[in-house]
Amino acid sequence: MPLSAQSGANAAARSLIEVRKILFRNNRENKRAAYLKFIENHYAPALKRAGVEAAGFFNNDVGPDKPHVLCVLSYSSGNALIDVREKLGADRAFQAARKEVYGKGPVYERVESSLLRAFSMTPKVEIPKADAPLYFELRTYESDDPVSLAAKIEMFEGGGEIVLFRKYGLQPVFFGQALIGDRMPNLTYMVAFPNPAARVEAWRKFATSPEWDKLKRTPGWSDGEVVSSITNATYTGLPFSEIR
Repeated sequence: MPLSAQSGANAAARSLIEVRKILFRNNRENKRAAYLKFIENHYAPALKRAGVEAAGFFNNDVGPDKPHVLCVLSYSSGNALIDVREKLGADRAFQAARKEVYGKGPVYERVESSLLRAFSMTPKVEIPKADAPLYFELRTYESDDPVSLAAKIEMFEGGGEIVLFRKYGLQPVFFGQALIGDRMPNLTYMVAFPNPAARVEAWRKFATSPEWDKLKRTPGWSDGEVVSSITNATYTGLPFSEIR
């Protein structure tokens, strides 16, 4: 772990973030639409009753594995994650709705999840405050090994890359290092924009800024040294999402 992520009090306060993809196939039955109703009317409310920190549900606009629904769920600790799961299991109204939706055959193709630990500098999911729905981008950076991943995390935190994101209009929702998941070691983050055009402009300003030019030229922090692969996708928050 990078030095900036090891301070006692801050480290203890860092949330666990589950990033979950629910993958569907387009078909005549439109089971995706029915499952979204289940999430809206039963799953999202049950999560809040169970004490989840934050819950975001997003429609995939551009990116791999389309169509899918993205879920971002945060927990204050590992014990809180277990507690939420146990409360969902004891929630009779939710369990009845769950049996109803799953009692009519398969409703989705597959579910993929990863569990992240929030960065020290962004210890909790940040729910954007906006007058209109936002446009979101999710990025995963893979590294060759834990040492190069730690260097990239330190670049974001101690190097000031997250500060530059904020300065140039890339509004953080979360940054997290994968504890469990595919293609490890990696980190994943989500940023928000007012609209697709604002996303393009924000990345342009960031990429052409003198601060970023200096940062990416720092020995040990060049792209090839810290990142081996990047995957990105864009999303819009669903109407019932807490993060939208």
